[in-house]
Amino acid sequence: WERSAEQKDFLRLRLGLGELPLEADIRYPEERFSLDDDPLMNELRRLEGEPKALRDVPITCPVRENGVTGLVGPAEQTVPFLKGLVLQMAALHSYHELKLVLLTGQEELEQWSFARWLPHVWSEEGDMRFLAADEAEAKALSARLEQELTRRAESKDRQAAGAVPHYVLIAVSPALAEKTGVFQRVLAAPPELGFSCVVLAPGLRELPKECSMVVELAGETGAIYDKKDLSGRRLAFRPEGAGGMDLDRAARVLANLEADTQQEQFTLPNMLTFLELYGVGKVEHLNALTRWKENNP
Repeated sequence: WERSAEQKDFLRLRLGLGELPLEADIRYPEERFSLDDDPLMNELRRLEGEPKALRDVPITCPVRENGVTGLVGPAEQTVPFLKGLVLQMAALHSYHELKLVLLTGQEELEQWSFARWLPHVWSEEGDMRFLAADEAEAKALSARLEQELTRRAESKDRQAAGAVPHYVLIAVSPALAEKTGVFQRVLAAPPELGFSCVVLAPGLRELPKECSMVVELAGETGAIYDKKDLSGRRLAFRPEGAGGMDLDRAARVLANLEADTQQEQFTLPNMLTFLELYGVGKVEHLNALTRWKENNP
């Protein structure tokens, strides 16, 4: 729970390992004419022409900045992968700063039962679980979240860092999500309102038109790309899911943790009075005369 909404890595989730260009300014000596063949200089020129890349580094997906993120591929791959992302969000972000909203059908409810234990799926008041498996539950959940979305939209002091807590709607069942009013509103909501969506779908055609960032899984490889980018640039990675993990046990461990919300004890006070410095309540308790007599300068 060490990531907070003010930090750049808030909701930046690890997808797997891949290759990224090295962000460094490497300068080489200018090539000069020489009659002598210098093997070391030839080696330097070879290195200069090679692409500079970092291998086996984490490839991440900025869920907050994306607004709407699509996850496509075969269900036997995307479902365990999405479970890993959900566990990652719950483990790295406090339930006071992140709320998870799951929209799943009745047929998928059993395999997502571990999420019931996560403190992130409960409202701040503890009177509603943000988990819907049918239209009636989705309607009640939507009414609650639409109130919060409207309040934030009408607020005049919206911050660029986003409102807290941040809500991530996870559409395991796109069919149910389409019937949920708040889901349709979040698709078009600006990121600073503090709402994001992750949509699970078998292919690109099933994703909502508002979704631009896509995470695609195929076999042992994956790729993240912007489907609106005409250049077709894709960032490949080796997926890391939650396969083999006891998700129910992990969720129960998180459920038994309680975040310390007494932030005042970690901040310096604005003022300390002279008497507070000495730990007394009255001037008489200072025993000034005795201190003067017993003091040894």
